[in-house]
Amino acid sequence: MLDYFFIALPLVAIWVLLFLFCGRSWQLPAAFIPFCIWGLYSGNSHWKWLLIIPLLSLLVVDLHITVKETKFSREITILSYVLTIPFLVFYLFYGRGFVKDGTLVSVIWGYIFQILVLIFVSKFWFSDILLLFINRLSIKDKRYVETQVIKKLMKTVGRSTNYYVVFYNLGKMKVSGFFYVYLKFKGVQAEDRIEIVIKRGCLGTEFITGFPKILSR
Repeated sequence: MLDYFFIALPLVAIWVLLFLFCGRSWQLPAAFIPFCIWGLYSGNSHWKWLLIIPLLSLLVVDLHITVKETKFSREITILSYVLTIPFLVFYLFYGRGFVKDGTLVSVIWGYIFQILVLIFVSKFWFSDILLLFINRLSIKDKRYVETQVIKKLMKTVGRSTNYYVVFYNLGKMKVSGFFYVYLKFKGVQAEDRIEIVIKRGCLGTEFITGFPKILSR
């Protein structure tokens, strides 16, 4: 298995870089899928079930845009944090050895830092993915919107890159890098007319999956 992994290493590198640089928060875990698959087949640890978590991103990997910057309503956002509790309980029982011995202050800060990271990762890479998937299971409304791409923007903040598209009659939206690259690849200009499908799921989140249909140039 290891031999095949190294043979496929160039493809794995391309896969990882694509999702790291182009993925939205719920798409990012897909970058680690090749390593998770390798770990599931080669590892014997009883903790290997944790490697299944990044695979969940495949359930929403085609979701490129949430119409509102805040993905969920306040109630659903609170629920997304509640869903991180099992991971915190798991950490309290099995993860206390991850903090090295030291002064009392350093140990306390070590635990606080690890708990904050765990909450952040489990929310964005588990809770949000699960809720986005549940949201799309039942579509309450679907709108076909004819629009134009007024401007395409790419902003780098620190080590992360964010992609935006300004739509005529829809305004500025944060999009995935895949959506941005598709518009670039197709050479979509401001005068071109495109059609996007906006869906509203059972949790109230409006989202866009797939890529726009080019109507005219």
